[in-house]
Amino acid sequence: MRADLSHIKKRILSLHELGAIDFYLTKQDDWVISAVHLRRKDKKLLKESESPKVGEISALPSAIPVRIPIVVTINGKGVLLRKSEVHLTNPVAHFLPGSNPDEFYWDMYEAGGVWYVFIARKSLVEKVSIQLKELGYKLIGVHIGAGGIRNVLPFMKDRSALIKTFHYNISIDKGQVIGIEAVDHSSEVIFEESLLGNLYFKDFYLLSLGAALEGFVKEIPAITEGLAMPLVRHARKEVEWHRYYTLASWFALLSLLVMLLVNYALFSHYFSRNRELGASQALVRQSSEEEAALRGKVDSGYAYLDSLGWLKHSRNSYYMDRAAALILGSIVLNGMSTNPLQEGNNSEDFVFQAGMMRISGTCDDPDDLNTFIGSLRNLEMVQKVTLRTYQYKKDLGTSQFTVEVMTR
Repeated sequence: MRADLSHIKKRILSLHELGAIDFYLTKQDDWVISAVHLRRKDKKLLKESESPKVGEISALPSAIPVRIPIVVTINGKGVLLRKSEVHLTNPVAHFLPGSNPDEFYWDMYEAGGVWYVFIARKSLVEKVSIQLKELGYKLIGVHIGAGGIRNVLPFMKDRSALIKTFHYNISIDKGQVIGIEAVDHSSEVIFEESLLGNLYFKDFYLLSLGAALEGFVKEIPAITEGLAMPLVRHARKEVEWHRYYTLASWFALLSLLVMLLVNYALFSHYFSRNRELGASQALVRQSSEEEAALRGKVDSGYAYLDSLGWLKHSRNSYYMDRAAALILGSIVLNGMSTNPLQEGNNSEDFVFQAGMMRISGTCDDPDDLNTFIGSLRNLEMVQKVTLRTYQYKKDLGTSQFTVEVMTR
């Protein structure tokens, strides 16, 4: 787990893009500035762009984007080169006796048993650094001298050569530095090229390029080479926290995206569910309305049947049998109906006379008819008996009658 966290931290704090800028101050106090834009991709070094002569410091943003960290090498007038056979703890006091060491920056580089000491005034170095900071650059390394050459030696194809930069002749034999001499090559037009890996670089780029390589190899907090300047320490810390901030921003955006995707999935799910429920509710509402309409029709029919008394247990057959049993000899029935249709009704609906029994027939003897009607009145089920029609048919020698019996 700890190894995984260490690997993640290394990926976060490793730089993938750097600008290497070389400043050379001529004897006429003119700056010769060269810059190269580097990128690391798939463990390979790529050269995005190069600017052999920028011109002025203010023109640097056109050569190196302000958004990327930079490493600076300063040489030329104002940077002294001295040699020593032994390691010195205070080279300023040794080579510049009587000077205030706090007013100088120095760096030492050992090669071939000789210590090469580079000394520069703080005012010169800080003036350049402050100008770069005002342009918006983050300086993660400021170097003086030729110490950066040690970082490019392992990548050089030509293991023995004389490298000419603007300010130094650096002799190399079998991949090792055997000598460094201070010279002035600023007026030269043609510089040799060196092959580093699969890329060619002009020799005057090599010092700043070597200083920049440490930024690609190490994590930001582990960069130690270069001058110990408060401005550089602050810039390194700022770049480190900017990396954390960028990662946190991406993590927040990714979390927001995941939340939005989850929210969209939930919304889509519940939206489809709601749409289905809405359709179901509409269908249920329609079914309910249809059911209510059908129920209304059924209730209307039920009420109609109830009004006719057809929902009660019918005793019509019993009544008809009792009535038929009272018929005398001269009476002949030709019709007997219960709940007959009401006559003279002009409405569109059929109206039946509930509880009524209509008996029609012929009778030769009126006394027999009177006796029949009287017998009907005596039945316990009979409420009322009415002789509705009576007509004597002379041609037939008999009478036709219609009797209406209202049952209880």
